Amino acid sequence: MPFTMLLFLAVAGIARADECAPSEVSGVVRGPMGERLDQHVRSGTKLGFSGNVLVAKGGEIVLHRGYGWADRKNCLPVTNETAFWIGSLSKQFVAAAVLQLQEQGKLALDDPLGKHVKSLPEGKLEITIHQLLTHTSGLQQRYAADGIADRDEAIRALTRKPRSIDRGRSFAYSNDGYNLLAILVATVSGHSFEAYVRTHLFERAGLEHTTMCGERREGLVVAEAGPGATLSGDPQDWQKNWGFRGATGVITTTTDLYRWYQALHSGSILEKAGVELLFQPHVRKREGLHYAYGWQIADTPHGKLIVHSGDDTVISHDSTLRHYVELDLIVIVTANAGYQSDRGIGQLLARELVTLALE
Repeated sequence: MPFTMLLFLAVAGIARADECAPSEVSGVVRGPMGERLDQHVRSGTKLGFSGNVLVAKGGEIVLHRGYGWADRKNCLPVTNETAFWIGSLSKQFVAAAVLQLQEQGKLALDDPLGKHVKSLPEGKLEITIHQLLTHTSGLQQRYAADGIADRDEAIRALTRKPRSIDRGRSFAYSNDGYNLLAILVATVSGHSFEAYVRTHLFERAGLEHTTMCGERREGLVVAEAGPGATLSGDPQDWQKNWGFRGATGVITTTTDLYRWYQALHSGSILEKAGVELLFQPHVRKREGLHYAYGWQIADTPHGKLIVHSGDDTVISHDSTLRHYVELDLIVIVTANAGYQSDRGIGQLLARELVTLALE
């Protein structure tokens, strides 16, 4: 099977690290499946792919290694410890935090947001937490809080526009809604959003290579920006603001994403009822595809798929986690290779790897 989406990179002239000698990176390549998948990704690195891949089948990791370059200037290769900006794949973390706070009796999912966040304007007080989690609040997609560090100013920006849909009835993806959920977590918990997530999610799950925008983790190496990025530098050093909380802003590795996903299902993060709510298909997006809480649930020819992806042009990284439940197949890809037709290269690669794994 040709590496069709990465052929585009060669045509488009994506920068390659020709000045760096090829580097063998340690990792896991296990069995015929692992070898086949590894060969496929290796063919893509010659055309510009850069990122990290983890594939697990039946609870066993068959492929886990880095490809390409974390830092082309210094010829630093991507390894299993290289972190990436995961964009909207971050949404699952704030969803888990909200469900924890419900378990602690500090909120209920059908609570109106105005019960907990007192500075909301009229007309937005009645939006419920469930509606924010399921993108049925009618709020905009806009990233209205980008660059805003003050909480009350962020609330005003996030709620300034009129609702775009009938509240509670229709799905309309809203990053602004998930920024508000981060404000809710900070308000209800009495801690900063970063502190709550670090203590109650990252540390509880044993994530050793995970942090958030503006939060430096000692020794954590973040891959360089990809083609088309609007910001440069290490996002650990970027200024904290509400636009990078809730909807996005998590920096992590495939290793930690896999560990986190296992922790979610083990009950170490949420009780059984909370896990069920997190992955329950709450609202229909289209035929065969529903939104849960920070996750999408799809019906496929191979059975149930739990999936979410993340990408943006802030640093031009993209990520995806795909779990085919009946097949017991998990594919996680993080990348800094850029985009093809507005789709993250890592996400396109993940789809190809699934097809190869099933052959």
